[in-house]
Amino acid sequence: QTYTFRRKNMASDNNRERRQGSTGSASNRDRNRNSSGRTGGQSKNGGSQNRNSQSRNGSPQNRNSRNRSNGGSGKQGASRSGSQPARRTAPSGKPKQNMDARSRRSYNEDYSGKTGIVVEEPKQKKHKNLPWVIALVLELVLVLVLVGAFAYEWADSRLDRIKKVDLNETKTNEDMKEETVQKMTGTQTFVLYGLDTRDLDLDKSSSRSDCMIICVINNDTKKVKLVSVYRDTILDMGDDTHGFQKAAHAYAYGGVQQSINMLNTNLDLNIQDFVTVNFTALEKAIDAMGGLDIEVKESELKKLNDSIREQMYYDPSMNSSLIDQTGLIHMDGVQATAWARVRATDQGDITRTWRQRTVISKMIEKAKQSDLDTLLATIDSVVDYVSTSLSKDEIMSLAKNFITEGYELDVTTGFPFTWNTMNHDTLGSILIPCDLETNVKMLHKFLYGNDTYEASDTVKNTSQEIVNMTGFTNTLDIDTFRIEDDPDSIANK
Repeated sequence: QTYTFRRKNMASDNNRERRQGSTGSASNRDRNRNSSGRTGGQSKNGGSQNRNSQSRNGSPQNRNSRNRSNGGSGKQGASRSGSQPARRTAPSGKPKQNMDARSRRSYNEDYSGKTGIVVEEPKQKKHKNLPWVIALVLELVLVLVLVGAFAYEWADSRLDRIKKVDLNETKTNEDMKEETVQKMTGTQTFVLYGLDTRDLDLDKSSSRSDCMIICVINNDTKKVKLVSVYRDTILDMGDDTHGFQKAAHAYAYGGVQQSINMLNTNLDLNIQDFVTVNFTALEKAIDAMGGLDIEVKESELKKLNDSIREQMYYDPSMNSSLIDQTGLIHMDGVQATAWARVRATDQGDITRTWRQRTVISKMIEKAKQSDLDTLLATIDSVVDYVSTSLSKDEIMSLAKNFITEGYELDVTTGFPFTWNTMNHDTLGSILIPCDLETNVKMLHKFLYGNDTYEASDTVKNTSQEIVNMTGFTNTLDIDTFRIEDDPDSIANK
């Protein structure tokens, strides 16, 4: 920016100069015209005059005006039109450009009282390209809206292929404490089932639920907690026919409805929704995401390859390969699913549920990093192998929460927290919660932050029946037990 300067009352100065000029002689006027300083410049016959040449009194010459001689006459300081005051640059070497506010104030104070020179602020430059910038931004916003609308419509049409199941006979304990019910308000609780089957009629499948995970979403904290219920845990099936059985058997006895009723009545929960997938859905989803990086131990390698062979035998269309080394392995869908199914290592089903939750957490992180095409391809690959009670809008909302709203997977663990095993005369190898009532109390503390939970009479009676049946009593100290320190837990960060 360039700051220009002008004299005050230039019109009165011009009038005074004209009166002086009218009384002077012709010779004086000639001398004044010939006295223009050309120091450092050339004469008329010697070429062009330098615009930075100095006058005789040493002040810089302005190219739009003539210098005044000592007492000379003539038109001095007038503009070319004769009606506007002339523009002048700052005298005494003051800079024409980049003068800050402090310099302008100092310059006004120094010169305004003596020479009548004031600073004229430069006119603001018009932004000729501003309309084009605004138009470009609007176009980008429109493109994003159209892409989002297209993605929503595309996903919405694919979700029509998911089998929607309504739950009409869900049971809960009528004697649950009021405080227990209130603590669950503001959260969304549902169950994720994984079936070891290729059957598409998932909600009525006769298969046992090899994967049974309680999922609680806290919309206030944006935290998601997962709890795997160990498949061999002895619980009351909630009907007059089967009595106490392994938890995984409920799905085979009465489908998803009986399994949810079993969880609600044994654990004082209010589960109203579920999602069931088979292992084909898991294989295809992982492939669509580009695979997962998983750490393989030496103790897992043989059973892992046995599981890979079994999966390719039952579904020849799923091409994969065996794994011949340990360490961090980039796995395709068949390999990662086979790793999640490995059971006969470490602590059996306890360790298997840890692997299942590990795969889920890695899939969530991979989805957050994926582009739109990958996410749409993943949806398209699994919808035929999913059964759920959730509506399309609820599914889209869950996906949005994880991908764009900052929802995070919190600590995941398994239930019961303290347990023992035994070979029962009629039930075979079972896992006993020690005891059920205390473990349910810890479950509500973990899932809902309920430190004052009191079990319903239904849960207390069920807990005592298990003690009478197995002889195992409580071994859980709620005051000292920490979920985060449990080796069967996963602290997702």
